[in-house]
Amino acid sequence: DNMVQRMGQFKDSCSDYCTVVVLHRLSQLLVDPNVDIVSAASESLKAVLATAAGRSFVATYGTTLEDLVPYLDPFLPGRKQKIYEPSSSQQSSSCPSEIDNNELWVPWPYSPATSHAQWICGLSSTLIQHGGIVDDILLCLRPVCQAKVEMAEAMFPFLVHHMLQQGDSHYTVVSRLARQFFTHCSNSFASPNSSASNSAAVSSTGHSMSYVVRSTQAATSTSTTSATAG
Repeated sequence: DNMVQRMGQFKDSCSDYCTVVVLHRLSQLLVDPNVDIVSAASESLKAVLATAAGRSFVATYGTTLEDLVPYLDPFLPGRKQKIYEPSSSQQSSSCPSEIDNNELWVPWPYSPATSHAQWICGLSSTLIQHGGIVDDILLCLRPVCQAKVEMAEAMFPFLVHHMLQQGDSHYTVVSRLARQFFTHCSNSFASPNSSASNSAAVSSTGHSMSYVVRSTQAATSTSTTSATAG
């Protein structure tokens, strides 16, 4: 609880809060029992701290991060090390086909054996790669989101938040696909053959999907208000 309260001090800035959540979770994964997870977390943490945004964040908050982000020092870039600039997917006014894909968001009608881990890790990783994300911190997280379910779940709302800033086409697509997710899961739970993977998806990620729907509704409301005022 104290850790949550301490991280709450960063909530005045969405960017800073996202960064401290990323750093905190990556530092926790450095002691994961799975060596592949540790390797992916190490790769992502080193990349994050080498970006201009990562360097600025650490320089700004300094010792404030000691308890929130242990094991940080070995991953800090040297003074002469070149700033890392991750490559992002090309931004477009239309949502790319890799994202506007029913099977990506609701895979079970197409591949019933898809596990929750396969779904959320694939979804978050694809958003990083093809969602038009321009935030350098988030762009560094594909390896660890592919490897760790909890990281993919935690980053999903931040990724969607950035995607929704890309324009009306993205709002429409994300809202539609999020609603399809809820419709499918609702129908599945009504069936006696409801799968465990669907149950896990709803319990672990339903709040994130709710966030998506609320965000798109708020954006639509704001757009309508602005149009009426104009």
